Amino acid sequence: MYPGDGLINKSTKHHLLSLISFSMPAIRTRSKYDTSVIYLYYHNKEHLISETLRRSIPYSTISTWRNNDPSTSYIGYEIRHKLDQAFEHMEHIHERAALKKTLNIVTKTWIRIAHIVNPFLNKHKQYKDVVINEVQHLCRILPKRIALKLAGISSNTFHYRLNKLKNICHDSAFALCFKRHPLQLSFKEISIMKQLLMDIRFICWPVSSITYFAKRNKLLAASLSTWYKYVPLLGVRNKQQKEKHVHTGLVTTAPNQFLHVDTTFWNIKHDVKAAIVLVSDNFSKAILGWSVSLQKNAHNVKCALDAAIQTIHQYHPEHPCTILMADGGTENHNITIHELLKNTVQPEITKIIALKDISFSNAPIEAINKIIKVYLRFYQPATLSQLIECVKLTVHDYSFVRPHGSLNGMVPMEIYTNQQFNMDTKSFMAEAKSKRIEQNRNHMCRTCK
Repeated sequence: MYPGDGLINKSTKHHLLSLISFSMPAIRTRSKYDTSVIYLYYHNKEHLISETLRRSIPYSTISTWRNNDPSTSYIGYEIRHKLDQAFEHMEHIHERAALKKTLNIVTKTWIRIAHIVNPFLNKHKQYKDVVINEVQHLCRILPKRIALKLAGISSNTFHYRLNKLKNICHDSAFALCFKRHPLQLSFKEISIMKQLLMDIRFICWPVSSITYFAKRNKLLAASLSTWYKYVPLLGVRNKQQKEKHVHTGLVTTAPNQFLHVDTTFWNIKHDVKAAIVLVSDNFSKAILGWSVSLQKNAHNVKCALDAAIQTIHQYHPEHPCTILMADGGTENHNITIHELLKNTVQPEITKIIALKDISFSNAPIEAINKIIKVYLRFYQPATLSQLIECVKLTVHDYSFVRPHGSLNGMVPMEIYTNQQFNMDTKSFMAEAKSKRIEQNRNHMCRTCK
């Protein structure tokens, strides 16, 4: 019993208790959060919660949520994965809210300037395919009517260009579908053409020579005009068709009727010029003799003429006479050359000066000089011995290996020695055409797949 407890009656005691209970603050109930809120904080996705709710949660509570594993605290947590997709969808919406706003601004801006940009895009052909591709992308997220309106094209135009674009084949050099255009060169034939054009053996050959080489060896059945169409599309450099200058020169009907001699030069090391003398036959365009020296003199020309005379004796021992055309250089007109020609009985050689004794120039041998220079620029011989070896290989390739377009695909020495080579490729071309059509119709490019 407390002191004075007996002095207070029951009514007074109840009154005091009521006053005490009224003056004491009310006890707050404990806050309870939804498990989805705890889930978001645990997986660091609290940005999906409103900012007002985030501010109301104590930091200590958040720390507890982050450190406790819900899978051990809540029964049935294993079914939570069913709601993951919904939360991911909410996250995507949150991330793309700013993007959506930006897209709306861009769309409104484009609508304002479309009447200026669309005529320019539709006018230039190189942009038409780009417009069709981008419209297809727009149709994935926008109604087709709106996408076409933004592009400024009608529905019929869109479908026409789309069907035309679907027929583009990335394996074809002309970007034409092999099935719809089966007469074009097949994918295999294009590969063979490119291999021949890039072959190191033919790097100094013109397209016409490679064309006839492919026909002669039954590698590729294609006309010269077809080669000239495909060469620029394949990206091969220095293989373009040259402009043809119509010029009628000497007309010969057999080998050794007219011979040409000329001297050209090549710089080797230490800026030393080496003289290269060539002797050619006008009819066959074959190089009959050649010589290389560090000096431009009669002895160098004499060596080339001796080699040419030996070639004539080897292949045409009974040829009676010939005419030698030379320019006005002193190396061609001197006692040494005069005595050589005088002492050569068979064939009897008569020397004339171009553009003096005859109205024609010495162009045939000068054209051969240009061809020889192509080889020299490729191999770049730096010494006299290297130059001699290079000229030897070049003359052999030019006269014995390389087909000439001006000779209808024949090799110069075949013409010079009257060899009969079967250049009838009609059956080969017809067979290749049928195979080409079959291969093209069975071809499956990425677009067809």
